[in-house]
Amino acid sequence: HSFRATFNKAFQSPNLSELYLFVLRTATNPFTGLKSYFAYHGNSSLKVERITGYELGYKGVFGNSLFVTVDGYFNVLQDFITDLAPGVHPMYPQPVILPGDSVLRAIWSYSNAGKVHEQGAEVAINFYLTDSWILDVNYAFFDFKVLNKGEKDILIPNAPKHKINTGITYRHVNHFEAGISIKYVPTFDWAAGIFQGRILAYTIINLAASYHINQILQVGLNVTNLLDRRHYQIFGGSLIGRRAIVSVTADF
Repeated sequence: HSFRATFNKAFQSPNLSELYLFVLRTATNPFTGLKSYFAYHGNSSLKVERITGYELGYKGVFGNSLFVTVDGYFNVLQDFITDLAPGVHPMYPQPVILPGDSVLRAIWSYSNAGKVHEQGAEVAINFYLTDSWILDVNYAFFDFKVLNKGEKDILIPNAPKHKINTGITYRHVNHFEAGISIKYVPTFDWAAGIFQGRILAYTIINLAASYHINQILQVGLNVTNLLDRRHYQIFGGSLIGRRAIVSVTADF
C-alpha cells in the first residue's frame, strides 16, 4: 500500500495573437447601409493564466489478485484570457482614432478575468481473475464552480461530470495479448470560441490485440469504436466513426 500527496503550480502564457494582434475592419449594415469601424487589437499587458493544484492518491494490492488506485484533486484556476470583446483594452476603453488612421473605431481586445475551482476523483480497479485474464474498471468524477468571470465569458470545463470504462484483457504465455473495453461518456456542454453546443452521450467499444513474432518484431491491431457509433468528442470537430490501425514494431 502507498499514499501520496502533491502540490503543483503551472501557467500558460498569452499567445502572439493575444499580445500583438492588429486588424482594422469595416462593416456595412445590409439594411441601412451605415458603416461601422472597429479594430482587433492585442493586449501586451495580459497576465499569464495560472493554476494551483492539490492531489491525494492511494494504491494498494489485496490478496495478490486485486489492485486498486484512488486519486482526488482540487485545482484553482484564475486570470483566464477572455475572447475578443469591446472596451476591455486598458489603453482604449472608448472608441478612438488610432495613429495613422482617420476614423473613429471601437477597439476589440483581450483581458484577464475569472476564477474557477475544480475538483474530482478517479477510482481504478484491476482484478486478476487468473494468470491470463484481467478485468479492469475505472470511474472518474469531475465538478467545478465559477467564482467570478468576465461579463461575456462562458466558462465551462468542456468535460463530462462522470466517465466510466471497463474491459477485459487476455494475456497468453506465448506472447499474445488481446483486450476489449467499453467506454461511456454522458452528455455535456461545450464552449470554445465560436464553437458552442452540446456533446451528446456516447458509448463505444474498443478492441486491441498484439503478438510478439520474436524478440524483435511485434504486430498489433487497434480498433476504436468497433460498432461504428458515430459521435462528436469536440463540438465543431470531426464526426468520429470506426478506426482501425495495424502496426508492426521492431525493438533493437
